[in-house]
Amino acid sequence: MIPRLTAGLEVRIEKVDTKPGRENSYGINEGYWIEGRLLADIETKSPIQVARTSRNGISKLGLFTTSVVTGYVDKGPDHPIEVHTQNSTYLVEEKRNLQ
Repeated sequence: MIPRLTAGLEVRIEKVDTKPGRENSYGINEGYWIEGRLLADIETKSPIQVARTSRNGISKLGLFTTSVVTGYVDKGPDHPIEVHTQNSTYLVEEKRNLQ
């Protein structure tokens, strides 16, 4: 489990990279971002699951799920956490830190 990213937390998630050969057809390209509530702790060997409230700044309820998390880099409480999945890299930050 990633200690700062636990179930129930309001987060902003931005895609910053796609792994070579893992491009998809879902339109989730670099720069895509969502806000919502984590449905489960973010941990390795599980996907990120978010009850989405907005997508790229537009109110859009839905479920956001990534491929399986393979690792992360936490540079401290003043920085977003870099989360690596099988397909992509995301920056994940608690929403209250953005205001």
